Amino acid sequence: EIRGPLVVNNTIGLTVDLQPSLRVLGQDRSLRGPADPIMVVSGNTALTWVSLQATLQRFAGMGRVVVADNPGFCPAAADLTSRWWAGLPSLSLSYTLSSACSACYLFKVSPTLCSTDCPSCGRTCPGQILRTFTDLEAMVANNCTYVAGSLVIEGLDADVSDDLLERALSPVRELTGDLIVQSNPTLASLDSLRQLTKARSVVVRSNPGLVDSRLPALDRNTTVSVADNNKLCPSAEPFGSAPCNNVRVTQVLQLAGINETLFLMRISEEIFVQEVFAALEITANSTTSSDPTNNSTKPPVSGPGAGTDSGS
Repeated sequence: EIRGPLVVNNTIGLTVDLQPSLRVLGQDRSLRGPADPIMVVSGNTALTWVSLQATLQRFAGMGRVVVADNPGFCPAAADLTSRWWAGLPSLSLSYTLSSACSACYLFKVSPTLCSTDCPSCGRTCPGQILRTFTDLEAMVANNCTYVAGSLVIEGLDADVSDDLLERALSPVRELTGDLIVQSNPTLASLDSLRQLTKARSVVVRSNPGLVDSRLPALDRNTTVSVADNNKLCPSAEPFGSAPCNNVRVTQVLQLAGINETLFLMRISEEIFVQEVFAALEITANSTTSSDPTNNSTKPPVSGPGAGTDSGS
């Protein structure tokens, strides 16, 4: 036990392998300032990742730990690409990039510095299961660029709009785990995940309304499984190149306060159907008749009480 902070600076040959014996570190706040780290490792010429990892994972949960400016320290891809460090906000880990150590597996904050500290580089969030409006709103608030774990989109509630999916998922670039999209009756598209570049695997199954699951930025070496999506054609699967041929927009209507989800909910209501047909009639009457190919420019279409929210 060390009640105050531990500082390991400018040593030659010390490996900082403190995991086996040291159990408590820096917990007496009277021995350090409120913002001071409980551990600083700097300037050590023999520091290796093997000797350091267990120590960091144990003590970064107890307080701020700083590892910086250790000559020759160069982690390998397998040490950091799982982004375990993202779950330890109190860990400040950095190393210098050079010709001998050119790969950065944290955030590349400058041409010569690789670090966990980069406020402008995006936010890392833990794995997520998204089902409800509340789940998606939390993703919006967190603005997750990286997900350290899997992202599961399952059984989305009917009140989850396309706009909310866009705001919650469009920032996501990388997952360390799997992308699983399953059992979503009203989900039509994965366009909100168009910027996703990395995932361990992608599973898309049992989404009866899905017509476009393309993920254009996804690494082509990613394992993909697609099954039981009734309306999804091969060209619109994650590595596909085009939407399904049997899916097209024949007319765009503008109805006040109606998005895709509400349209599906209200289509069984007689009065709502009457409003839709009334809008179609207005559209037909407003089409310029001089063009027999029906390709003329049409004025904006409005239904009864038209507003700014679009549905199709």
